[in-house]
Amino acid sequence: MIKEGNDVNKKKGLHIFNNSMDTRANCMSASSDIHIYKYKRVVLPNLKKEDGFIEIPVLGMAIILIFLVIIMVMALVYGIQTKLVTTYDWFGEAMNYAAQASNMDGDVSMVALRTAETKQYFKSAFADMIEGSVSGDSFIPNNYNYYPGNIEIKSFESVVPGDPVPGGTANQPGYMAVIEVPVFNDKIPFNDKQYVSKQMRYFAVVKSTTTN
Repeated sequence: MIKEGNDVNKKKGLHIFNNSMDTRANCMSASSDIHIYKYKRVVLPNLKKEDGFIEIPVLGMAIILIFLVIIMVMALVYGIQTKLVTTYDWFGEAMNYAAQASNMDGDVSMVALRTAETKQYFKSAFADMIEGSVSGDSFIPNNYNYYPGNIEIKSFESVVPGDPVPGGTANQPGYMAVIEVPVFNDKIPFNDKQYVSKQMRYFAVVKSTTTN
């Protein structure tokens, strides 16, 4: 009887142990399912959001960089255009002054003979306007930050009625000059150093003061 009781107790203990192991296994399985569920519902969406957050700053920085480059190029173009307009105004004023200074008597028959004299008046006046000096046919600016090189006289000649001039043909005698103006000599974004110059032409009329 004692032996049978022991056997019964052993069977009960084994049954309880098995039930305990099954319960523990079920708990572990349930816990694993819960972790997988949390990973899918919480972790994965957050990772996707983080990827988006990484892409958005990079895209934003690229847009800002492109925007800054556009602003720099626009400022550069505006500066060059302003410099060209200012220089052309000075060029025209110096030419008009020279044409009249060398022909104060208004004798248009002497226009061609006074070309060299008119050119000297022009050099002096234009050099003062750009705040530079003259060497031969070159104007040497005192400020190379504004003009990144010398301004060169390419031609200076007298004009008679019928000669081609900027905008058509001349109706009166005068003088036409061509100069080359450096306006830029520096690096630009995403490119090498660039040198930019512009040729300008101007026709100055000699006004006649003679009467018939």
